[in-house]
Amino acid sequence: MHTTPNVHGCEPCSIVVTVEPSVVTLRVSGELDHAAWPSVEQALMSCLVVGCEGIVLDLADVSFVSLSSCEQLHRAIGTLRAARRHVVVELSRTVMHTMRLVVSLGALPASAVALLDG
Repeated sequence: MHTTPNVHGCEPCSIVVTVEPSVVTLRVSGELDHAAWPSVEQALMSCLVVGCEGIVLDLADVSFVSLSSCEQLHRAIGTLRAARRHVVVELSRTVMHTMRLVVSLGALPASAVALLDG
């Protein structure tokens, strides 16, 4: 498990990685802000190196997600899918609400929410 302290000092982001023969599961909890994102991104991009076919990104326990993390999450999932990885994203209500808000503000294309649906 990896824990990254956040700027707010409230609930740090933690990442638990589980590796099975062809699937990697990343369970993220806490606050996913700009300070925590690099650790999540590193874990996601390492899935390309280990050659797994499937990636489960479990954000069900994320209590906060920043605008910049939404944008970077969108890009990272696109990169993984372009590399022919099957990505499943499980969202908390908070993350889904924030993503929809970011899309409605025009910071991300409408396809961003569909991209997260897996």
